[in-house]
Amino acid sequence: MLRSNQPSPVDHALGSPRRESLFRRSAALREMCSSVRVALVVGALSIGGVAHAQGTPQQLAEANRTAMEAYNNLDIEAAKAQLEKAAKGAEKSGIRGPSLARTYSNLAVVLVGGLGDMKGATAAFARALKEDPKVEPDPIVATPEVMQAYNAAKSSLKNAPAPAAEPTTEPEATPPARAPRDTSVSPEGNLDHTPATEQLSQTAIPIFVKKSGDLEIASMRVMYRSTGMKKPKSAEMTETDDGYTYLVPCTDVFEPVVEYFIVAKDDDNKMIGNAGTSDAPISVPIVSVRTEAAPSLPGQVPPAQCASSDDECPPGMPGCGGSGGLGDTCSSDSDCGSGLACDDDTCSMGERASEADEEEESSSGRKRYKKYFVEAAFGMGLTSVGSGRAPDRDAGGVLDTVAMMSRRPDNSIDREKARTLLQARGFDCIATEDDMQRLQVDKCTVAVNPGGMVPVPVLNLALGYYLTPKIAVALTGRFQIGSGDGPLAGILLGGRGEYLLGKPSDKGLRRSALAGLGVGQLQARPPAKGSLQGPYATNANVGGLGVAVNLG
Repeated sequence: MLRSNQPSPVDHALGSPRRESLFRRSAALREMCSSVRVALVVGALSIGGVAHAQGTPQQLAEANRTAMEAYNNLDIEAAKAQLEKAAKGAEKSGIRGPSLARTYSNLAVVLVGGLGDMKGATAAFARALKEDPKVEPDPIVATPEVMQAYNAAKSSLKNAPAPAAEPTTEPEATPPARAPRDTSVSPEGNLDHTPATEQLSQTAIPIFVKKSGDLEIASMRVMYRSTGMKKPKSAEMTETDDGYTYLVPCTDVFEPVVEYFIVAKDDDNKMIGNAGTSDAPISVPIVSVRTEAAPSLPGQVPPAQCASSDDECPPGMPGCGGSGGLGDTCSSDSDCGSGLACDDDTCSMGERASEADEEEESSSGRKRYKKYFVEAAFGMGLTSVGSGRAPDRDAGGVLDTVAMMSRRPDNSIDREKARTLLQARGFDCIATEDDMQRLQVDKCTVAVNPGGMVPVPVLNLALGYYLTPKIAVALTGRFQIGSGDGPLAGILLGGRGEYLLGKPSDKGLRRSALAGLGVGQLQARPPAKGSLQGPYATNANVGGLGVAVNLG
């Protein structure tokens, strides 16, 4: 089989379970939707039409490439006819060895993977092995059915070296039934469990583990994964008189495969048994038409198929609602079709959470969103300062200087000059003198020239808690960088409520509405009438209510 880094859509469309586990290759389904599908064939990178002759190995490689492109695009009959023609043309031209072996190997994959023709695939693999004993199917498309046909071909050559019959080239009226999963191979582990051979899409998968007297089992869990899941799910199995049971929900069962493994633990929470592993899970093929009897739990009727609804549509399936398909660009989940989620600006298979889901815990108890937050930011506030504002301190510190500069020769105080000198120092006071000819001031306020908005540098801190992904409460502190005297000078302490506007997201523009109460005193130093630095103007009160819109 020719090597390729692209997963084959046939693996998904026809219900053939991938040999590579969904648990280990979670990105495979998303890669399937790339707008460019390429199958690399022995270094043949050119794109051309169908080769009409296979006179050289290069022409044979080109014929293989075009045939496997048709296979990847689900044109199974075209791929089969192209490979059969290429093989006969190569033999007629005398081409033997690895090139011809690759052609028959590709034909075997198409026969079993696309048409379920196990007999024809075994014969094609046998023909390939005769040309090149080292040929083997690529792991990318090596499904259990492909490997079953390959191993059967190897066994037939070893035990009966007679030439294997070449696959028929006559088209069949109806495709043969898909080969059932090989039930002779037990799952890896020590638990007594027989998996279902297949199950209908959107039909619960019964899982049963028979009790064993050799194990002291305290609990048993099943971990499973299906199409559309970003992460595996885990569930506790129910203990019965003769074993442990669980039904994989029908809403989690979609083509092509559901994979799972089972873990048993003792009272000390130590694993003492298993069926399958995360690296080698149990695979149940999911089909649209049954070829086997419906599986069921012991003593129960087989599960019924889910009723059809948009919510149960396979991800990206036409007619299931939504506009964006797999691989289309998007900005939010609403841009993608049913069953798809917007991940890294691309519609991909995944779980899209509703607002109700985001506000509740997941089934495992883990929160879907971060609860606590801390904010720290520098900012620049604006405070309005007008006439009549109280200073943060009295004018006593400047009275001696003003008195000395405003005395007349007869030692009396020039009151107008004293007031002007006080205003130059930021105080607007009524100047008087006492009986001892000492300067006195009364009714002092902050001198402003002119009044208006004054910038105030601040440090904002918040310690908050999200009640839901959209509603939060927080303790807040606003600390002024540079302030005057007085209780709580330059400090505003309080609390706030916040409501997120829009959908919660780790990326992009964040908008929220804030409302809160604060206690403290923010101060501003307005420009004085003179060149000297004056006092800070204080707020009229120490409490306040604030509302705001926060952008981030």
